[in-house]
Amino acid sequence: PQAAECLKQVLENGVAQVIASEPATIPLLQHFNGVYLQDSTTISLPDELAEVWPGGGSNHNHPNKAAIKVQVRWEMSRGVISHLELQAGRNHDKSSLLQKEVLPQGALRLADLGYFSLSVLKELAAEGVYWLTRLQARCVVFDKEGRRWDLAKLLKAQHSHKDKVDIPIFIGIEEGIPCRLLAVKVPPEIANERRRKIKKEARRRGQTVSKARLNLANWTITVTNAPLELLTLEEAMVLLRLRWQ
Repeated sequence: PQAAECLKQVLENGVAQVIASEPATIPLLQHFNGVYLQDSTTISLPDELAEVWPGGGSNHNHPNKAAIKVQVRWEMSRGVISHLELQAGRNHDKSSLLQKEVLPQGALRLADLGYFSLSVLKELAAEGVYWLTRLQARCVVFDKEGRRWDLAKLLKAQHSHKDKVDIPIFIGIEEGIPCRLLAVKVPPEIANERRRKIKKEARRRGQTVSKARLNLANWTITVTNAPLELLTLEEAMVLLRLRWQ
């Protein structure tokens, strides 16, 4: 066990020093004091390791008794892994230490819905850190006048640009975080494929899907606290794709 713990610490600390690529010179990335992409992957392990690395839990894609989750934060501008953390496979992304690790002022954080937390977003904004994230469908949204909206109805109410939306909003009943709602309508074939996946997942979980959620599949929806002069709607859609590279 002592040797295993030693190797774990060597991996977590050494990977940031060893694994790096040529720094990116893309002008868009230079708008920020670092662009930090965080995500995780889960690796199945032999059942004999279940006591050390319990799997299953809420991770339906990896129901094995033993699994390890690798949490990674990649700084895109410098091409370096700035953080690597090993967790039990059953742990939720929200429990990662990445959620609390301080980022430089003026940096941009890119993270998927697994890390979505209003308290974390509010704290990052208070520290001068920008973020770009997809918006949870159940998140409470207010317009700049303080009126509460259903997200699908708010998008439908935007008449100026039917296929693109960039408006100021507040998110969270208690948090009231000021940000921009950025949304782009997707082609029908993509929306239909999204709905198919949503329904399939709901059937597997024995749940029903609301009409509002199915309607939201027509849009790619994100929120950001970055101002327009740093990040346009079109640039935000480009940065979203970094996660899949």
